[in-house]
Amino acid sequence: MRTTTNEIRLLLPDECWFDLPSEMSARFFPVFRKVGSALHAAMRNVLPAFYFREPERYADLRYALPMLTYQSSGPFQIQARDYYYDVLNRAAMDRFFKSARRRMFTTLSDARCCVVAAQLKDTPGNEGIEDFYLPRNSKKVMRMVRLHDIYRRPLNQMLVVEGRMLEELIKLGACKNCGPKARAKKIADFNYAWGVLLRRFCGSTDFTPAAGDLLDAATKALRLALREASTPAEFDLAA
Repeated sequence: MRTTTNEIRLLLPDECWFDLPSEMSARFFPVFRKVGSALHAAMRNVLPAFYFREPERYADLRYALPMLTYQSSGPFQIQARDYYYDVLNRAAMDRFFKSARRRMFTTLSDARCCVVAAQLKDTPGNEGIEDFYLPRNSKKVMRMVRLHDIYRRPLNQMLVVEGRMLEELIKLGACKNCGPKARAKKIADFNYAWGVLLRRFCGSTDFTPAAGDLLDAATKALRLALREASTPAEFDLAA
């Protein structure tokens, strides 16, 4: 079942979200680490594909290069209470760019195929666009995104939004003993917050149509994590 709030279309959160352990409990981190990793991975799969459904966006390097860098990056390796890349933390961003560098060659190769298929080189002003996306330019692209504000700012925005979306999932789950009205408000607040964030993810593009797929991925991970968290005692008894 789907719901619409201020034109934000999202799956209604599954009941399992209200079984999320308290953030202060020992059970929270092992469960939410898997949820966070699943959302990170889903965002890298779903949002770039959504963005580049319009191939002409490859011609706007200001947003295309940060998006491709984000797509190439690995999900944040969640530890302790750190759930996402801190754009102000140099060590964290070193890890981010290192993870992106591993896949950028392949990402550019795929992007170039799309550019060629869309015949963007025949569009005025885009004559050299195919050559720019040659995989051999992967190091050049990484350097541009890391060092030039025109590309780094959109990338930082993507990572900030990613972190905020995870925080909203935590807020959603902090309602285990809520009554129906309080729970309904939690769901409405979550819909609104994710909608705002997905409209801010990259430039003026509205990513809210992809929200349901992201929530589905996080929900699937949560169900699995909750099942795994409930089984250790059974294994101990069997041993």
